[in-house]
Amino acid sequence: MNTLIIGIIYVLGPVLLLYGCKRSAWLNQFGTVGLAYVFGIVLGNIGIIKPEIKPLQDNLTSVTIALALPGCLYCPGDIGSLFFQVLFSRLFKIDTDTTIIASAAFIFSAPFVPTVANALWNKEIILSGITIGIIGYATGNFLGITLAYLLK
Repeated sequence: MNTLIIGIIYVLGPVLLLYGCKRSAWLNQFGTVGLAYVFGIVLGNIGIIKPEIKPLQDNLTSVTIALALPGCLYCPGDIGSLFFQVLFSRLFKIDTDTTIIASAAFIFSAPFVPTVANALWNKEIILSGITIGIIGYATGNFLGITLAYLLK
């Protein structure tokens, strides 16, 4: 019974948050993502999620990822960039950890680098990843400004 209730909360919670933010200007001030974080933190700390819910969470995560993958087709720039990055990493024999941290810095930005480095159990690559992310930001800004002037 507890698994059924949690499953319903997991499925309907985001739908209700989206509906609430669309209907209420007050809720919309906080944003759907911010409210989803608060909802998740509260749900995780009130004690109704037990360890036996883990298989349900794994299944819902797998379904969510499978549903989100087609969305990657709408961002071919990121996929193309990642393809060339991996290709050049292989050509120049750059190690896997550096390739992963560089792709995280390029796609997700510098603040995500320490999280990825911790997941890789390699804290030595944090500085290079943050540097790559900052250089990517700076280059992107200058290219954007240059393109705006050229198209003017």
